Amino acid sequence: MRRTAFVAALLFAAMPALAGDLTLEQVMANPDWIGHPVESPYWSVGGHHLYYALKRDGDSVRDLYRVDAANGTGAKLDPAAMAQADGPAVFDRSHTHAAFILHGDVFLVDLASGRRVQVTRSPQAESSPQFSADGRTLQFRDANDWYDYDLASGVVSPAAILKFADDPQARKPDALERRQLRLFSTLRELKADRDAQQAH
Repeated sequence: MRRTAFVAALLFAAMPALAGDLTLEQVMANPDWIGHPVESPYWSVGGHHLYYALKRDGDSVRDLYRVDAANGTGAKLDPAAMAQADGPAVFDRSHTHAAFILHGDVFLVDLASGRRVQVTRSPQAESSPQFSADGRTLQFRDANDWYDYDLASGVVSPAAILKFADDPQARKPDALERRQLRLFSTLRELKADRDAQQAH
């Protein structure tokens, strides 16, 4: 015990000498040595687990971790466990259903039975799940479009398909009109020059 305390005291005393003339820029050139903060923590749908992401050393990849709320044990999830994980959930008003996005797809959970349904399986990433006020549909976003998932029938239908385009009523000038506009512009400039010279 005394030997450990002595070695720790020696290392602490030697730290300024070991650091030398390091600048803040050199120290922060690779912040991995500091350690990574926990990112995006959230509870599982049933509240039995806490999930969070942690950046890998020397990489931009984030690993998903799960902590058991009962005993506090945590572990990094392997691909098989990640496929069964929950995402950050939203709940309907009656608290009978929950929905979340995982790996870009929408999932629905019946809270009474624990039954989990994958609502979408698409290459594009869905987002923003929410339940309708009456609790009969689950709504989610795909890019700029919104879709409804009917909980009773299991049918997905478009709710709002947004299209961004120029006003179709706004008539664009044809080639002759564009040429005339350029000509008028040139004539205005010539007249302005003549008026300026005459005033001078």
